[in-house]
Amino acid sequence: MDIEEIKKSQILIVDDDPHCTLLLRTHLKKLGLRFLQLESGEEVFECLKESTPDIILLDVMMPGMDGYQTCRRLKEIDEYKEIPVLFMSALNKTPEKIKGFEVGAVDFITKPFNLDEVLVRVTTHLRLQHLQKQSQKTNEALKLEVREREKAEKELHHTNRALRALSGANRALYLAENEEKLLNEICNVIVKTADYRFAWVGYAQQDAGKTVKPMGYAGFEQGYLENAKVTWAEKPRGCGPAGMAIRTGKPFVLQNAQSDPAFKPWQEEAHKRGYSSILALPLKENQNVFGMMAIYGKEPDAFKKEEINLLQDLANNLSYGIMALREKGMRKKAESALQKNEARLREAEQIAHLGSWELDIGSNALVCSDEAFRIFDLAPRKYAVLFEQFIDMVHPEDKEFVKKAFKDSLDKKTQFNIVHRILRKDGEIKYVNEKCKTEYDKEGNPVRSLGTIQDITERKQIEEELEKEQHNLQKTVEGRTRELRDTVKNLKGANLQLEEANRAKSRFLSNMSHEFRTPLNAIIGFTDLLHGQFFGNLNEKQLDYVKQVDSSGKHLLAQINDILDIAKIDAGSMEIQWGKYFPEEFVVSPVAWMKGQFKKKNISVETHIDPDLATITVDCRKCRQIMLNLLTNALKYTPEGGRVEVRTSREGDAGYRVEVMDTGVGIEEQDLGNIFSEFYQTDHARDQQLGGTGIGLALTRRLVELHGGDIGVESELGKGSTFWFTIPIKKNMDVEPGEQEEELETEMNPPMGHRILVAEDNETNLALVLDILSIHNHKVAAAKNGKEAVEMARSFRPELILMDIRMPVMGGLEATKQLRSLPEFNETPIIALTASAGSEAEGLQITAGCTEHLAKPVQSKELFAVLAKHLRG
Repeated sequence: MDIEEIKKSQILIVDDDPHCTLLLRTHLKKLGLRFLQLESGEEVFECLKESTPDIILLDVMMPGMDGYQTCRRLKEIDEYKEIPVLFMSALNKTPEKIKGFEVGAVDFITKPFNLDEVLVRVTTHLRLQHLQKQSQKTNEALKLEVREREKAEKELHHTNRALRALSGANRALYLAENEEKLLNEICNVIVKTADYRFAWVGYAQQDAGKTVKPMGYAGFEQGYLENAKVTWAEKPRGCGPAGMAIRTGKPFVLQNAQSDPAFKPWQEEAHKRGYSSILALPLKENQNVFGMMAIYGKEPDAFKKEEINLLQDLANNLSYGIMALREKGMRKKAESALQKNEARLREAEQIAHLGSWELDIGSNALVCSDEAFRIFDLAPRKYAVLFEQFIDMVHPEDKEFVKKAFKDSLDKKTQFNIVHRILRKDGEIKYVNEKCKTEYDKEGNPVRSLGTIQDITERKQIEEELEKEQHNLQKTVEGRTRELRDTVKNLKGANLQLEEANRAKSRFLSNMSHEFRTPLNAIIGFTDLLHGQFFGNLNEKQLDYVKQVDSSGKHLLAQINDILDIAKIDAGSMEIQWGKYFPEEFVVSPVAWMKGQFKKKNISVETHIDPDLATITVDCRKCRQIMLNLLTNALKYTPEGGRVEVRTSREGDAGYRVEVMDTGVGIEEQDLGNIFSEFYQTDHARDQQLGGTGIGLALTRRLVELHGGDIGVESELGKGSTFWFTIPIKKNMDVEPGEQEEELETEMNPPMGHRILVAEDNETNLALVLDILSIHNHKVAAAKNGKEAVEMARSFRPELILMDIRMPVMGGLEATKQLRSLPEFNETPIIALTASAGSEAEGLQITAGCTEHLAKPVQSKELFAVLAKHLRG
């Protein structure tokens, strides 16, 4: 440090003795130094706020804050601790000097001053201070240079490893033959050559979850990909590097995967495997992203700008390589397909005996397919032959025809399609069908003809045979046609007879129903009156006899109904009244109706109805009949104390299933196949004892089949049986919801004393109805036919009419129509009394104007209920 540098320095003198201060300033002025002068330690810190000296001359003994305290405080402040402090003191003992050095002084000047010594000491410490500052600057510069060099070396390391990865990947791309192997090899190069922790390639799937499917990987994976569940959708597992690279089409880097919230779903697993930073690079075909490549570093901030650029180049090269492999694969497939197609074409030509040819008209050179050579009985050859060689093989009688046909097609520019013969070398004559079309140049000159030739010899022979057969067949057809006309005439007659037979069968069923029910009406009706004891009390034995007669009559009626129903089904005259009902509507009521009978035998009955079942289209009345038949069967064959269960359930989308399970006697295996046949009894003696005839189950099967369902039984001898049936769901039937059937109930106060007209030709049945009506003192008029009923109604003015349907002179339907035509009888209830049961009969009665009907045999309870419904008071 030269004198000029020293002159630029600033000295702070702190001393409360002005004489000492003046002496120092006078002597140090020789060096041209700048001075600041203070008298106390407190003033030092205020001064330092304005200006920082290069050196401080500090008196030890001062009032207030002495030199030691001032120096100690200076050294505690980072900004001032490097300023050299020289103590000035008259104390020259060693302890004071040691104390001065301990608080941070660099030197000690003893009073009174030796001015030359002071000057030397000041300049020396200024030089030292300057040198120290110069050293610090030099050190800082060196440190900066070291850091820059380390940074450059690190950047160079990252760039070099990326270059190694790029170079290795390019070699793998050059040698690649298989896409899957290529992806794994590229990942392996990245991990081993460039010392990354882990690398994988994933393709973006176009599924609902937009998943990223791993296609290849290498490095420390340890099951990471299996549980990663990466997606490129906009949701948490799609906001990681892989998802973002695919979605944005740009490189995505996480320099600290353990702290970045975007990587939270994978942080725990990544930490276990030592993944600290991640780079994901998009894979593109043109501008469309189809996947990504992810690279995992061991340390944070592993990916530098130049390194990312080089790795993106690697990803771009990989994308190109993948597309090239796929194109190569498609080309191989296309070549293979072409070879297969050519082979198939050759095979097809051979099977069809169809060859192809191409004629260069200018050179007369003809190129033919293998099959074309075979048709002419020539060895196939790849080179062209002259057109005349084939013309020479045309049959002599057809040669001019062929030449003229070909010339005409060229002149008229039309397609060529002829049949001619060829004469082969072995002397065999073949028929061929030859076709061709010709291409022309701009001037209209023929250039090239493309054609086919097909061996149709076999077809020609068949055609000749067919001509002969056709001639013979024509004669045969003419004879058969005459026979068919006669047969049709006979069939028409047979159809007329069959229709008449069906009508006769329907009339027979109706008559049988009427003839059976009419006497049963009297039997059951009078028995009902006797049982009700309306005309006098009966003793116990008489009541027992009446019950047996009533039971036998109703049993006979049930058997007649079953037999007639089976006959109606066989005749096709039973109609289904479709309606929409809940299953419990035809399951619960039959169970409730038979509850008393089960109770008499101490049989428990449980019903399980699936609450989720919707409505189904059925004939509710017939379904109730099915249930009554199955419940009656269970009651009959279940011993006292047994159990019966009824279950309903859904059978897939097909329909509903109903089961009736009992703990009865069961059925032997050999009888299961015949249990639903008419009049079949598994144990004849037992069934006779229990009252079985074999009709009920047969009718039940017919009613289930009318609904389009199935019926079956599962049984074990001695343990019980399960009878089941299904009702299919009818999806395209437009029907209204079914009406709930009303139960007939006798009111506590039945109507009395009304005017009632009864039209009935059967004396016994008339007497029965009159006796029933007399119980409640009704005024009754009786007519023996419909004509009498119409005349009597005009004079008697009845409040209700009971009209028998079948009567002499005029039937009940015609009488009802005539009464309804009269204004005074528009609102009068007309109740049909009929022994002809069934929906068809009911329809005719309603159409004629009947209010409702009572089926014979008529019982007092049912008649009272109808009267209570239509008459008041």
